[in-house]
Amino acid sequence: MKMISGAILLLTGAVLAAGCGAGRTAGSRESGDVCGDEEAHALTAETARAALIEMVESSCGKDEPITYALPQLKTEKAEKAGKHEGGNGNVIKFGSWVVDLEQRTFVLFMVNELMFLDYCGEFRPTESGGWEAEVTEIRETYVSPPR
Repeated sequence: MKMISGAILLLTGAVLAAGCGAGRTAGSRESGDVCGDEEAHALTAETARAALIEMVESSCGKDEPITYALPQLKTEKAEKAGKHEGGNGNVIKFGSWVVDLEQRTFVLFMVNELMFLDYCGEFRPTESGGWEAEVTEIRETYVSPPR
């Protein structure tokens, strides 16, 4: 299991760069962004955590796979991702959750005996001055049975 976890973390940089948030550049603004003051409305580790918790608790059924990662999101200490994990100083982790604060994207890596499951998404500022998280893509990669 440790080997699988390590391999998944090594894929973090590639997924953040090539998949989730592709086409976004540092400081880019989507048309729906409502914040005026960049500094006052910066996405931080704790505001990202709060937005992810709110997203999982409010929009997912109890049988959804993403809910199994909620406890680690609530309890894991935020750590900066290393360079081998795609870290650039703005990428943090909460267990299997990986957040790029600058790109305002996240990925949750999950593995079971049948598949790899990646939840990709982004953060958007709200009119009330907070942040919301939204899953924009779910990737399923099935593992072939051992021969």
